[in-house]
Amino acid sequence: MEVRVVGSERFSQAEILAATKLKLGSTVSPSDLKAVASKLGGLGVFSSVGYRYKPLGPGVAVEFKVVDAERLLPCRFANFVWFTQDELIVALRSRVSLFNGQAAPGGNQAEGIRAALEALLKERGISGHVTFEATGVRDGKPTELAFMVEGGPIIVREVELSGMTQIDRETLGRMTGAVVGGTYDPGLVNTFFVANLKLEYGDKGYLKTLIGPPSTELIKHEGPETWVRLTIPVKEGPQYHWGEIQWTGNKALTETDLVKQLGLKPGDVANQGLLEKGLLAVANLYAGRGYAREQTKQLPTFNDDQRTVSYELRVDEGAVYRMGKLTITGPDESTAARLEEASHLKPGQLYDRSYWPAYLRSTAGSLPPALRQTSAIKEDIDDTAKTVNVTISLGPQAAP
Repeated sequence: MEVRVVGSERFSQAEILAATKLKLGSTVSPSDLKAVASKLGGLGVFSSVGYRYKPLGPGVAVEFKVVDAERLLPCRFANFVWFTQDELIVALRSRVSLFNGQAAPGGNQAEGIRAALEALLKERGISGHVTFEATGVRDGKPTELAFMVEGGPIIVREVELSGMTQIDRETLGRMTGAVVGGTYDPGLVNTFFVANLKLEYGDKGYLKTLIGPPSTELIKHEGPETWVRLTIPVKEGPQYHWGEIQWTGNKALTETDLVKQLGLKPGDVANQGLLEKGLLAVANLYAGRGYAREQTKQLPTFNDDQRTVSYELRVDEGAVYRMGKLTITGPDESTAARLEEASHLKPGQLYDRSYWPAYLRSTAGSLPPALRQTSAIKEDIDDTAKTVNVTISLGPQAAP
């Protein structure tokens, strides 16, 4: 038997031949070839697999024609703290057909990786069940295939921030206290710890701080529990101060009106948190005048010699919106109707987002205590009619 593979730009012929497990000189039947083609197609790394064969002396010549799948996803092994990433890649290459660090989100290859990972854990005496999912959605498509171990606890015992000098001990202790002693959760580390670390640096004017991907080091593994050290590399960069703030695109509000909302002074530390707070105040000021869709784009210019950052704040005011329908949920029908009638912001009037806190305070006295506990305000902006319908939910059910 002679076997040939054509069509792939992602995998070599040798790699695909190895995946077929066909041996030169072995005897095969048409049903065997069909099964091999089905197995290759089921991996998910090819969008199509076909084959043909013809007599060749006493045997046959077989040609498989494949078309690469449009997109494979890089694999991330989120909490496999007992292995390095390189160790896992090497081990999986020898156990999973056509694995090269990437995998198809659909197909049997991802399940093969999952099973191989569980086998590796068992060989190390580690109990746990492996799951996977396509995550990191961008432009409506996932960006990676993440594999996780579920089972025995992985406890963070230490956190090291290499390169950090500008965060005080009290702040650092508060932040690490939310991680140390708890179960290692890569998602929590990235969305909470790293995100808050970036905010701390931003508030101190270190606007170009680079925070590298967290890594783990195994401290010990005894019985069902694993201890790890979490290390996060930090490159702080220089501290910046405010330079010039320039507003563009604003028509409904003057620059004086907008500057008052920011409260930033040239020469002060470039506190990114204060800028964000000021821009929220700008958005609320616009929303109080019917501009429910106002957005301000930040365009920074850094002067590294003077350690200053200037901003063009480009305002897109959008259209003017008017009040639509008010709906109150939570109370009985008659009470809801009374509360809706009590609103001074009537349909057709210029929409004012800032009105609702005062409205809730003014109506709270007429409500039973249970309905005063929490409230949620939801805007439904109709861009065609240029109206804003508002739903106010009262009572404990309104809590997010």
